[in-house]
Amino acid sequence: MLEGTIAAITLAGLYSAALLTTHRAGRRSEIALGPFMTLGTLATLAAHLPAR
Repeated sequence: MLEGTIAAITLAGLYSAALLTTHRAGRRSEIALGPFMTLGTLATLAAHLPAR
């Protein structure tokens, strides 16, 4: 279940990043998708960190 949640957050982050880079995002979508971008970025970085 955790893997699915992380995957969904990452996909939402990628989608919102695509909206922002193609300039199709308005102020409302930036506000709504901003947390998903942050969580998606953090989840992606955490997935690539070496395990301790």
